[in-house]
Amino acid sequence: MSPEQAEGSALEVDTTTDIYSLGVILYELLAGALPFDPATLRQAGYLEMHRIIREEDPPKPSARARTLGATAGDVAKRHQSTIGALAKQLSGDLDAIVLKAIEKDRTRRYASASEFAADIDRYLTGQAVVARPASVVYRSRKFLHRHRVGVAAAALVMVVLVLGVVVSTALFLQAEAARREADRQRGVAERRGYSASISAADLLLRANQPAEARKRLNAAPAGLRGWEWESTCTRKPTRAGRRSEVGEARSTACPTRRTVRGCSGLLRTAPSAAPSE
Repeated sequence: MSPEQAEGSALEVDTTTDIYSLGVILYELLAGALPFDPATLRQAGYLEMHRIIREEDPPKPSARARTLGATAGDVAKRHQSTIGALAKQLSGDLDAIVLKAIEKDRTRRYASASEFAADIDRYLTGQAVVARPASVVYRSRKFLHRHRVGVAAAALVMVVLVLGVVVSTALFLQAEAARREADRQRGVAERRGYSASISAADLLLRANQPAEARKRLNAAPAGLRGWEWESTCTRKPTRAGRRSEVGEARSTACPTRRTVRGCSGLLRTAPSAAPSE
């Protein structure tokens, strides 16, 4: 008996009343019991039974299956499942389909048996059912369930691409760090070589070897040449030993030579004109 029949109103029995009856049948097939307990309805009396049908909402099939007591195991066996697995299977789409079919308000039921059957077919094919709200999360879950293989393949491709980008980035950063370290080491080596060239030129000048000193100074990198390079370039070569000391003394007492700057920047000595008496 549908709610509109229990109400005894002047509304005509139409297709939606048949949809209600089909919903009750589907309810019993799934949950193993009717929406309302027949014993309770019989004990309630005629008027109270009509009120329950008109006003009270029946439990969901999944909830009804859990409260069957001793008969729950038999119902689960008919479905070749356990009572917990059966209740989980019924919750969601099947609950929504059945409850839509047995709605109190006849305008909210399926308009025809074909619509009812189409929604059941959508459930069987893994599509979103009309009985449930068309939320983005629900439709996305249905889409993922329906296209598990394609989604898994796409996810695998995305993971491979992401891993490729991560590995490429890591290798690039590693190569960049190695390049910077190589540049640093090269700079250290150049500065050490520059310092060695200045020191060698200084020793060569002290040993009165200006030509070799000039070679050392010219070999120094142009970008590193500073005041120490300029200072070494403008230094006069000195003669070794006692001869150098005597020559320097004579030059101080009575200079007979003059100094001129060479093209390389080193000073060289040249004979000067004898002083007039």
